[in-house]
Amino acid sequence: MNPADQQRRMLEMQHKIRNDAQQQQHYLGEFADWNRDIAKKDKERRAAPTDLPPVRGGMRVGVRNSAAKSDAGAAQHRKQSAKAPGAHVYDKGYKKWEQFDADNYDIDEEATTVVEEVPADARPLAEPENPEEAQRRLGNEKFSKGDYEGAVRSYSLCLGLKARNHVALSNRAMAYLKQNQYNNAEADCDTALSYEPDHFKSLQRRATARHALGKHRAAAQDVMRALRIEPASKALLAQQQRILAALRSAAADAPFVSVRAAEASS
Repeated sequence: MNPADQQRRMLEMQHKIRNDAQQQQHYLGEFADWNRDIAKKDKERRAAPTDLPPVRGGMRVGVRNSAAKSDAGAAQHRKQSAKAPGAHVYDKGYKKWEQFDADNYDIDEEATTVVEEVPADARPLAEPENPEEAQRRLGNEKFSKGDYEGAVRSYSLCLGLKARNHVALSNRAMAYLKQNQYNNAEADCDTALSYEPDHFKSLQRRATARHALGKHRAAAQDVMRALRIEPASKALLAQQQRILAALRSAAADAPFVSVRAAEASS
């Protein structure tokens, strides 16, 4: 390897080390903030009152002279309960309801109470969202808004909670591609494919990163693997044509070197 290539590789390695250190710093800071926020919400939930009001829609209806009627009704009920079960005649009760006059039924409005609706802050809290899924969803939202650095931080937090997450790795690789950080994107795709060898998006994104790095032959191999999974993908077929064109261009620009075959000694 010539000195120029060695110097370029050393610069790339220094850049990657510095970039990884910055990402680790961001990750630790946001992870600490997230832990404090979760602890605060848990403390507030535990301090919330647990005594809830009665069920909404409950109603108590009172009738004038209700105390006397209640005592009389209770005595009548005890008298009827003392009879044998066969002595009850249930048709009599239905005939009484047929004679009931609802228009002349007198209700004591003062004795009527309606239960108020349960306040929103007194209702049971919903189950908290999975922290790993929450960070991945937040990363997707930041990516859709064009905040690719923020998306990388959120995906890194997600990976801190679950390292063997090929989806988060592939998504972070895409965020790296948007920032032209092709080495980082290739590394994330390598790790994702080590966990899930047939992950289509990781193959496609690694092909993009390798193509940008000038690794056209390796990029073409990734595209061929991805086409076995989704052979009808128009985007992938177009990507294959671009990579093959780059390969042909590189072959045409390569210097011609004549090789003289050594004569066999007689």
